[in-house]
Amino acid sequence: SHPGVEAAAAIAVKHEKWAERPYLVIVPRVDYDVSASDILDSYEGKVPRWWHPDDVAFVNELPRNATGKVLKNKLRAEFENTLLEK
Repeated sequence: SHPGVEAAAAIAVKHEKWAERPYLVIVPRVDYDVSASDILDSYEGKVPRWWHPDDVAFVNELPRNATGKVLKNKLRAEFENTLLEK
């Protein structure tokens, strides 16, 4: 629901302490300047803190199938070597 986000997907990536944590992959709006901290701060007061994603990656587009569904398996493969620290 952030005004600077065109499209987004959440995936799990490796974490040093918790094994896996949420990670956002975002396509930003062309006409909007948005940062990772803007996105992460937008979760405050909306969901429990432990549900908040740990980090954000910005991409030009999300991989989709012929019907427009986001292909999370391709996102997981692309970000499989991402390691979030404590």
